[in-house]
Amino acid sequence: MTAPAVEVRDARLARGGRPVLRGVDLDVQEGEVVVLLGPSGSGKTTLLRAIAGLEPLDGGSVRLGGLPASDPGVRVPPERRGVGMVFQGLALWPHLTVKGHLEFVLKHRGLAATERARRREEILRRVRLEGMEGRRPAELSGGEAQRLALGRALAGDPSLLLLDEPLGHVDEALRADLALELRAIERRTAIPTLHVTHDQAEGLAIADRVAVMRDGRIEQTGTPEEIFREPATPFVARFVGKWNLLPGILQGGSVRTPLGDVPAPAGTRSRVSVAVRPESIALGDEGAPARVETSAFDGGAWMLRLSLNGAEVRALASRPLSPGDTVRVRLSGEARVLPEEG
Repeated sequence: MTAPAVEVRDARLARGGRPVLRGVDLDVQEGEVVVLLGPSGSGKTTLLRAIAGLEPLDGGSVRLGGLPASDPGVRVPPERRGVGMVFQGLALWPHLTVKGHLEFVLKHRGLAATERARRREEILRRVRLEGMEGRRPAELSGGEAQRLALGRALAGDPSLLLLDEPLGHVDEALRADLALELRAIERRTAIPTLHVTHDQAEGLAIADRVAVMRDGRIEQTGTPEEIFREPATPFVARFVGKWNLLPGILQGGSVRTPLGDVPAPAGTRSRVSVAVRPESIALGDEGAPARVETSAFDGGAWMLRLSLNGAEVRALASRPLSPGDTVRVRLSGEARVLPEEG
């Protein structure tokens, strides 16, 4: 069986006595794109830098292509790990042209002139920068600059790509399009890739698998659809998507919530959280009374923030309502029973 491209086991790291990584386990398979998704301070970039060899671990191990890179008594330097890294902010050299960026890396590899020219043209095609060889970073759009940074990383012929918030400098309006473009480039290279972002839309669009990080740990790993539709914890439900989290109390075979009872899965404890998406809450003549706190247009529907028996929930409506209005709401779709957040 082929070893994973990246194998992290029990990775631990602290700064100033504060844990930053708390026993992280993670695999990236050959040809796979894995997204590390989480809020600022969750440990995503630190984990990326530890895999690259830029941050020494206090404990645990990193294996690349089945070989130890960070282990007790072993620390392979960054330049020998076969890693291409794209940093947040891209770190392009302002005085070099597109051609100059690629040529610098290819020369450093000791390639002959004819081979450099062949590789340069191949990379320009991969990242769609043909005809822009003479431009400098200031003459490129945000998307073109992002593709140049990726092309420079590819020029090193890496066995692994590490991308740290590569779209962080791009305007929100362009981010969705560039995420899809980046996904296409990552697929064309077929190089295993670990991509860090705090933006859930970007992460879900790009990934084969998503690992959601929180406080130095991986909270859940799964396909984008699994993470979005089947959150395993209240944190994942809050961070990915727009799930409502309601308090729930086990009574018999059901969990009682402010929206009514839902079936209790086997092993449910006495107190849980119940995750409900806004589209699974129906407004009508039946159900529990709720007070409208705010009403805002959300692209095709109105997002209501409601006060319901001391809980705050979001629901969708086909028309705007006024703060202070009373509506009746009931559960009309899926609800997920999750362990109570500790």
